[in-house]
This record gives sequence, structure tokens and C-alpha cells, in this order.
Amino acid sequence: IADFTDAELPGLLKTTVTASYQGSSRQHKFYATADGKHLIEGSVYDVAANPFKQNNETINTMAAPGFGKEGASVVVVAYSDFQCPYCAQEATILRNQLKNEYGDTVRVYFRDYPLPMHPWAMDAAIAGRCVYVREPEKFWSYHDWIFENQKNVTPENFSAMAATWAGEQGLDSLAFAQCVSTKETAPQVEASMEEGRKLGVTSTPT
Repeated sequence: IADFTDAELPGLLKTTVTASYQGSSRQHKFYATADGKHLIEGSVYDVAANPFKQNNETINTMAAPGFGKEGASVVVVAYSDFQCPYCAQEATILRNQLKNEYGDTVRVYFRDYPLPMHPWAMDAAIAGRCVYVREPEKFWSYHDWIFENQKNVTPENFSAMAATWAGEQGLDSLAFAQCVSTKETAPQVEASMEEGRKLGVTSTPT
């Protein structure tokens, strides 16, 4: 429980309570009356300002895989987990339906948020970043492939399946395998997850 400080609203104090369990955290903001007798849980918005301003300033898409027209009027940033079955369903909608129906009016960015309950999700995220940093244009092939084959992947066979895919795509299989085994891109995945935590992401897809 953080220290109470003056709130945006006169006469109220505010604090943030962070609950953590098995590597996952969730934050709740509370407001308290000056006499300490009442607590209010919620968010305060200035109706004259963009309510998503803080989120927009937190999200960094500079090094994120994206598809769709740059500068599109609508931007979707998906925090996703390659082992999450709901993410696989969302991926189909984003990659097919959304793109077909809205065309150049929307751009989609992918951000990694592998959940600790999924044993091969982190490895898959690291591998995806290994693809992206070497041949960015092939990231979406990897994205589509891993979701399409999600039900066949296990912690034991992931590395072999990914290596086979990389060879079929013409990637440098040795460099790719080394990148995955040494977890070379783990810091980039961790940065994406930290960004998600700052935004209050607790599940996928968000």
C-alpha cells in the first residue's frame, strides 16, 4: 500500500494498492476522505482532456512489429501471449477480418505479454523477437504460424518446431537457434511486459 497523497479532487487523498501473486501483479487506485472513514475505488478523469493520454504516452511502438498503413487514423496495440487460446482467436480477427474490413484506416502493433502460467509462451516470445530483429518482414509469418500450430506445441518440442519453421523460411537456422537458446531477445520481451504492467494489463489478449 503506497503512502496517501493529495488527490486531484479537493478534500480527498489517494493511494495505490498493489496485489501480487505468483509473478503477476494488479494495481487498484483508492481515494479516501480526509477523515479516513470512507474509501472510493476508481479513476478520476478531466473531461477537458484525453482520458487515454497517460496510456498513449506509456505505449512505445517504435520497435514493435506492425501491419497496416502507418499514420492510420485508428491504432490497435495488442498485448498477446503465443500460448493463449483466446489470443489465437483474436489473432485471426486482427489478421484477417480487421484488415479486410477496414484496410488502410487501421494499423495494428503486436506487444509480447507471455503469462507465467504458460510454460512455452516466454520461449515463443523470445523466438518471435529473434525473427523480428533479423528479418522484420517475416515476423508476421512466424506470428501466424505459431498461432495456427498452437495446439501441437509443447515445452519439449517448441525449439525443434521453431527451428524447422526457420529453415523453411530461409532464415539462418544456426543464428536463430543460438538467439533462442541464449535468450538474446529476452530483455525486449521483458520491456514489453513491463509496459503492459504499467498499463494495468493482467490477462491476454488486451
